[in-house]
Amino acid sequence: KPADPAAIGRMRRQLPKELQGYEFGALPAPAAPTTFWGMPSGSVADPTDCGALVAAPADGVRGWSASGSGGIVYVTAAPGDAPAELAGDCPSWTLSTGRARAAVDRTDAPRIADARTLGMTAHITTSVENGAQTHSQATTLIAYVDTLAVSVTMVTDPGAVAPALPADLPATLLDA
Repeated sequence: KPADPAAIGRMRRQLPKELQGYEFGALPAPAAPTTFWGMPSGSVADPTDCGALVAAPADGVRGWSASGSGGIVYVTAAPGDAPAELAGDCPSWTLSTGRARAAVDRTDAPRIADARTLGMTAHITTSVENGAQTHSQATTLIAYVDTLAVSVTMVTDPGAVAPALPADLPATLLDA
């Protein structure tokens, strides 16, 4: 059965109990992992080619966000083909702006029938007032199915008082 981008909205009914009670909202623009990570447009990847792994889709993005005490989850489906080499030269790379830096590492992604998958974890440090810094962590999993790129990004704050969402949540949602 071909991938259906409209199914991304119906997927909310299958959410695990950890997200019940979360507030649902629209996706921020542009709807791309870098935006979800809190990195503004104009961020620079090093090596440069690695930025293509998290580039914003041209158009046709469907999805939603869910936020609550344990973190934020972004789920998208957009037209897109897998990069020629899924991060072969990008096991570790950085994304930077004047005030923020993300150290990105490849991580395991779940195997999904008839799909190519990619997993990344970003450790983000943002400079704020008076030289203080905030830290967050994001896990992004992408499955390239037919002519769609389906992604799940979970952002957590390692220092938060509330317990973080389960580490396997992105894989569970991507598989759904």
